[in-house]
Amino acid sequence: MLLASRRLRLASPFLIAAVGLVAAWVMSVGFSGYFVYLAIGMVTASIATIGLGVVTGSAGIIALCQLTFAAIGAWVVCWMNVSEAPGGFIVWLLAGGAVAALAGVLIGLPALRLRGVNLAVVTLGFAAAFDVLIVQTQFPGQVDGVSVQRPEGFTNDRSYFFFAMIVLIIAALIVSLLQRSRIGSSWKAVAFSERSTAAVGQSVALAKLSAFAVSAALGGISGGLLAGQVGLPYAASFTPIQSLGLYILAVMSGAYLIDMAIFAGITWVLLPELLRVWGIKQDWGLVVFGFFGIQALAGGGNLGEAVRGLFTRLSKRRSVAAEGAPTDDRGETVSTSALDVFAVAEAAKPLPPNAGPVLEVWDLGVSFGALKALDG
Repeated sequence: MLLASRRLRLASPFLIAAVGLVAAWVMSVGFSGYFVYLAIGMVTASIATIGLGVVTGSAGIIALCQLTFAAIGAWVVCWMNVSEAPGGFIVWLLAGGAVAALAGVLIGLPALRLRGVNLAVVTLGFAAAFDVLIVQTQFPGQVDGVSVQRPEGFTNDRSYFFFAMIVLIIAALIVSLLQRSRIGSSWKAVAFSERSTAAVGQSVALAKLSAFAVSAALGGISGGLLAGQVGLPYAASFTPIQSLGLYILAVMSGAYLIDMAIFAGITWVLLPELLRVWGIKQDWGLVVFGFFGIQALAGGGNLGEAVRGLFTRLSKRRSVAAEGAPTDDRGETVSTSALDVFAVAEAAKPLPPNAGPVLEVWDLGVSFGALKALDG
């Protein structure tokens, strides 16, 4: 039974990916033209938030430059398009992700020494500096009006939406597998405690840099997809204030959960569109994101945890009702803790005066890198 359950957990991401692929084809056929165009934006934003969820949610690092990595990916795609580089759009897209990943590693180097607000200032400063550079130099092909060529067979909006969905499914599948691997475990360990991570023999530097690299690569791929969607990207799509808004949305939704990252990407495009339809200034969208982001940062939890907690409580109530598990006076389930296992009758008896030691430890040492906290 345990083996079957483990196989089901391992196969579940691939089953979800197959269902998502079928749903993508249905949506590409069923949506009208304008909604298809909006849906492409939702997909590109979802890829960016999945990457942001890796560095901010899984690894617990404050990074405020996700859309800057997207701008790097878009710039690479535009430059290779103008240069007529071989390989076509798919190769250009991967190249943009690779260059963005390299930039992510370079930006991640200060994260080995800095934490919290100091690191946030560094990443936001990088976003501001690159924004000024893009505004001054513009994207390749912008002056001459050279639009990015979409991949063959995906030239119209419907087929390009299906292509973007394929990229989203692949990105989500890769991140899901990484989160279940040793690398993903190191991300969570670093988020919990860097010293504990080093104490168990895992590399804190590798964990942080790999999180930055994966996050930046997905950001670069999302920017490349956006370049293919609009043809001629503009710097206004990658401003630092938008990176800050995307970070707040990722924290609010719990973007380290892939489904909530996709929800955040949909909200990123849907909310401004709803405000436009209602005749409200779209700047109010950032105000809404900021309000809920403060709530999440203040300890109120994120939306993903709240939804999962609700489902967990409901499933426990159903299991208690079905199995008739014992409950206390408040109706809470009475469970056995790890300490209860050792609550045997012999433990209550006093030790004899001549009892020997139960455990002896000699030459115990604890070190955190070069620092020896206990030696001998």
